[in-house]
Formats: sequence, structure tokens, C-alpha cells
Amino acid sequence: MATFFRPTFATACLLSALLHSAHAGPSAPQPFKLCGWVSNPAPAEVSLIQPGSTWHISQPGHYQANGDWTGARGAEWVGQPNGLGHGCGCMRVVADAGEHRISRILSAQPQPRAWCTKNAKLRDLEPKPR
Repeated sequence: MATFFRPTFATACLLSALLHSAHAGPSAPQPFKLCGWVSNPAPAEVSLIQPGSTWHISQPGHYQANGDWTGARGAEWVGQPNGLGHGCGCMRVVADAGEHRISRILSAQPQPRAWCTKNAKLRDLEPKPR
């Protein structure tokens, strides 16, 4: 008697998933949260500084992320009357981790400066005024 292949439900699900993933293309980048020093030392020059990495938000004449980073400015923003300066903040972003470049800011919130200055890894990274 001949034996026939009878796919089980699990096999059918696996085959369906494999076929779907082969046609789905690359997955969209997932948002993640970054916290650290938000630095805006010059017009259109903005970055978020963390231990071991600086995430670029805007570079004059070259690049600007979509979204509003200014929500990270809070009452404890250390700056000049023109708004330039730095502060402590967190952002939910979509970014290119290899390039350390933020492509889209989904949200931005200020943090108390003490949050950054009490963190031993961030304390010495506080931007110096130009």
C-alpha cells in the first residue's frame, strides 16, 4: 500500500509562514527609546549623546530627522536666549543603528538634569557651552 504525505496543521502553518516571509520583503525598522544628553550647540546641529555613541538628529546642510526633538527641552535646559544649549532627555525614535542617525522622532520628553548627572556613565558627557 502506498504511503501518502498528510500535512498536519503545524506543517501547513510553517509552510504558510515561510511563503509569506519570502514575499514580505524587509521588515520595517522598529522604534526604540534613547536617553541621554540632548545637545543643540549651533543652529540645525542637534544630537543625543549616550555612553559610547552620539546619535545624530540634525547636521547643518546635510541631514535632519523627521519629527520634533524640541519636546526634550525642559525647564532645566542649559542654554542661551536663542534656544541653543543642552539638556537631559529621552526620545522614542526610528534610527539607523549602524550610522547612529535618527531618521524619525516619534516622541521626545525632557528629564531632570539630575537624571543625567547622577548617572556615572553620562555625568562626564555633559556638553560644554561653545
